[in-house]
Amino acid sequence: MATEDTKHEINTILQHVANKHEKKIDVIKQLAFNQTRHHYQCAISLQDAKVSWKMKQEKDRERPKTLAKIQALVKDAIEMENWSKEI
Repeated sequence: MATEDTKHEINTILQHVANKHEKKIDVIKQLAFNQTRHHYQCAISLQDAKVSWKMKQEKDRERPKTLAKIQALVKDAIEMENWSKEI
């Protein structure tokens, strides 16, 4: 019942706007839908940008650890090579 009342209130408001601008209510509904969709798409784009930024920060945070691991592996390989030459 509350949902029906809300729908009726929204339609009343949209009809009032349509009458005020001498348009059909369907035109006003389409404009409202397009505006809502635009805001939603902007919000999604902003959220995607935030996620990408956080992923980049995490990757940048991991890069020194990865570099240190690579350097340790190279050092171990050199030590093993030198050790095998000593034998």
